Amino acid sequence: MKSLSNKLTKREYEIADNLYQGLSNKAIAQKLFISEKTVKTHISHIFKKLGIKHRYELNSQLLETVKQFKGIKT
Repeated sequence: MKSLSNKLTKREYEIADNLYQGLSNKAIAQKLFISEKTVKTHISHIFKKLGIKHRYELNSQLLETVKQFKGIKT
């Protein structure tokens, strides 16, 4: 499985990480100094690239990536 960081742009990965931390679109926009619409656009691109439809699926993939990085077996 290709690592998420190789599938996503740096900005997309940054937004995905903020979503994983539970931040809202508005909070991410404020934190990254971008518009909420830009956040939504990035999320749409992330979902399309990863073939997912829901945030919980993104969280699951991010958790798997972290486990692989740390060498944790599932």
